[in-house]
Amino acid sequence: MRSILMTAALTILAATAIGQTPQAPAQPCADTDYDCQIKLYSKAVKDKPKDAENHYNLGLAHQLKGQFKEAVAAYDNYLGAKMTGQANLADGYNNRAIANHRLGKNEASMADYVKAIELNPASARFFTNRGNLYSDLKRFDEAIADYTKAIALDPAYAAAYEGRGIANGTKQDFAKAIEDLSKVIELNPADSSAYYNRGVYYSQKQDFQMAKVDYTKYVDSNPANKMMLADCYLNRAITNYMLNDDAGAIADLTKAIETNPKLVNAYVARSRMYREQNKIQLAEADEKKVAELQGKP
Repeated sequence: MRSILMTAALTILAATAIGQTPQAPAQPCADTDYDCQIKLYSKAVKDKPKDAENHYNLGLAHQLKGQFKEAVAAYDNYLGAKMTGQANLADGYNNRAIANHRLGKNEASMADYVKAIELNPASARFFTNRGNLYSDLKRFDEAIADYTKAIALDPAYAAAYEGRGIANGTKQDFAKAIEDLSKVIELNPADSSAYYNRGVYYSQKQDFQMAKVDYTKYVDSNPANKMMLADCYLNRAITNYMLNDDAGAIADLTKAIETNPKLVNAYVARSRMYREQNKIQLAEADEKKVAELQGKP
């Protein structure tokens, strides 16, 4: 079997979000105008500091803008306020857990997820979010247990299958990973990241024909993440090479380089193919570029 390209690493697309948050509440600002929302709810908090909902909404606006420290502060105020309803309180803990996770405060995040689940043990979203944290901590058995619990609570919750699929794949249980990602695609055929990740696991099972189909689905979806698109071209180049399609492999390596001119592995792989084809000048040009990108003289 051919092998010169297989040292190029296959990259998993971390499709699973750190946490799933509720949608922003209806208000006069546009859905994605977070500056407007922050201004609106900051004024609301100033005018009515005892209204817990204002603190929650301010935290959510900060969180959606990526201002996680400010989000935590707002959720602290929300959780410190007197309110009724365990579900509302659970949402506050869940959202603060997500923000703390983003800040790398994993112990605080875990404590909040535990509290959210205690208050609302029927939430598939909360179990999935905690599963994401376990996955980031490389505690994959615990992650899989949480994703499985989420699926039991809501068999149509695609995010739980996706998280479990990636966790299974990381444990090198590629058959289970493919099964879970296939379920994601069944539930949400527009989820291009599921095709990408399933393609990676097909590659690792050396089912290159199926991998190529999935990589092509991802490429054809015109993803916004151009770094991952370049990685996908690189992965498809490997599958083409293993399927004895040298022209297709070179074409995909060239597309990978065009999409991400700093993708070292694409130059390395293409230089090896050029040497295999005795195209020495082209190989040397790619090798020179590799040295340049790696800062070598």
